[in-house]
Amino acid sequence: MQRYLESVEMNGIFSRNSLTPKTYYTAEDMLSFQKEPIPTSLLRLSSGLTSGAIKLFQIILKYMLANLPSGNTVDLQEQVALVLRLYKHTIKNAELRDELFAQIFKQTRNNPDRSLLVKAWELMYICASAMPPGKDIGDHLMEYVENVAKDKKHDQGLQRMALNTLGALKHSTKVGPRLTLPTQEEIEAFLTGRRLMAVIYFLDETFSEISYGMTTTVIGAVEEVAARIKLSTPNSFGLFELRQVGTGSKTFDGSNGIPLYLLKAIYFNISGAKSFFKSSSYA
Repeated sequence: MQRYLESVEMNGIFSRNSLTPKTYYTAEDMLSFQKEPIPTSLLRLSSGLTSGAIKLFQIILKYMLANLPSGNTVDLQEQVALVLRLYKHTIKNAELRDELFAQIFKQTRNNPDRSLLVKAWELMYICASAMPPGKDIGDHLMEYVENVAKDKKHDQGLQRMALNTLGALKHSTKVGPRLTLPTQEEIEAFLTGRRLMAVIYFLDETFSEISYGMTTTVIGAVEEVAARIKLSTPNSFGLFELRQVGTGSKTFDGSNGIPLYLLKAIYFNISGAKSFFKSSSYA
């Protein structure tokens, strides 16, 4: 990861007073933890994106509590809001996604404060769970994360966080970034380790519940339901999101890895059967 970031076109060096009083900064300086805001992006970005990159780092610092007085905390609702801001800036912008991962990577390197280091890894895991970095930076990031997960010089807690992050990176790389922003409820559940529940209605008017989270995909949900009802070939089945009676249904064929964003849904045979909607207050 470090070799890759050193080789890509950087936006020059940090300003004179962003790190220390010296006038020149190496890649090692640029890719090491700091508590101060950055004056420019780490990666060379398209015109107009630099200010967004600077804002990303400010959000990262606030999430990590890196630039707050000792003893200050950020409550759960504010953490959710900060994560949502990061997603809004990056989920649909591949350049800023890479910049975000580079910035979080920076905050995990040469970080002398374990509490801040834990927050950096937590944020890496959260971001990797909803979206992948680009292929070039992603390959190097996975290598870095895997090395941390295996390196015995790190305590078991950090190794476990790195291992979780590695799994999240592999999953998001496989299914791609979410197509829509996670809800506040999904982010809060993710941060607290809580699973959400979705109600799946069948054509015979029976129903079942499945648990889901921010990383759940439609194909994963279909496979879970199929396993419960012992359906051996679920490929012709899909999930329909239910909004109002007879209107607003959105169909997913279960093969595209689209994340699941449902509170109430219908399990439906795509091969010729009529859709069947139950009334719901979900809007």
